[in-house]
Amino acid sequence: MHTIDTLLLQIINFSSPVIEECVSLRDAKVLRSLALSVSNENFITENQSKLLIKLLRENTAKISHFSQEI
Repeated sequence: MHTIDTLLLQIINFSSPVIEECVSLRDAKVLRSLALSVSNENFITENQSKLLIKLLRENTAKISHFSQEI
């Protein structure tokens, strides 16, 4: 079981396919922005975490390597 922030970093840092090949460009930008916040040891807000969960749920089928963890 992974925490949401480590799962996000794994998805963003996955080398093939990259996130932009799996989800819409808008969603990829949001995910990358949230990952940057997490990797800089900043906390994300409650609203950002809700958005993150929403994006991951909507794109579960598209991010097939991580669908079980999501």
